[in-house]
Amino acid sequence: KYAVDVPRLNHWDIAPFFVEYERGTLSLGDLFAQMNEYRQFFPNLFFLALGELTHWRVHFELAGSFLLACLVLVNVWLLARRTVTAPHSVLIAGMFIAAVLIFSPVQYENWLFGIQLVYFVPIACVSTGILIAYSALRPFQKFVIGAGLSVVSTFSSANGILAWVVLLPVFLLLLPPPRPARKRFAAAWAVLLVASIALYFYDYESPAGLPRLSEALVRP
Repeated sequence: KYAVDVPRLNHWDIAPFFVEYERGTLSLGDLFAQMNEYRQFFPNLFFLALGELTHWRVHFELAGSFLLACLVLVNVWLLARRTVTAPHSVLIAGMFIAAVLIFSPVQYENWLFGIQLVYFVPIACVSTGILIAYSALRPFQKFVIGAGLSVVSTFSSANGILAWVVLLPVFLLLLPPPRPARKRFAAAWAVLLVASIALYFYDYESPAGLPRLSEALVRP
């Protein structure tokens, strides 16, 4: 009802992708290039593919954000069923509260701004990763899927890097013994984390007007 099918503000930064794609000159480097402080490679792939299919109808991007929020709610429900010992009515009440938070209209700018889809990707990756940690998959399978989700999260939004930090202790706590297997898991995870951060900050330039990283400490 309230969505306007026109890009605005930095949403226009996506427009050159369609131009270069039609010219046949679009490269992975273009999609990986820094936008503000983000490396939103995976959302850019989504925006390009969806835009080509829909002639860049913004409404479809808004629907993408909504569907990711739905995925988060489903993950919360499945995790609650696995981890919470409570009557069904209590679970339903808890899910209602979770839904109010996830779909809160307070974040109306996210719902109505197509490029804000990048903010829904990390929480979808984290909640899916926790669900994978609780699954019956083998440790190696959990590692591959969990690390893959963390990579997608990292290269979707700046705060997506936190997926590596959030998911690791969950996987380690739920991994079966022996202890050396957990150490190998953590070591391999740390290597990929460092590699992802190094790739993220390769040729990184601080955007004009962005506060220094120390600003939060200087002016808490």
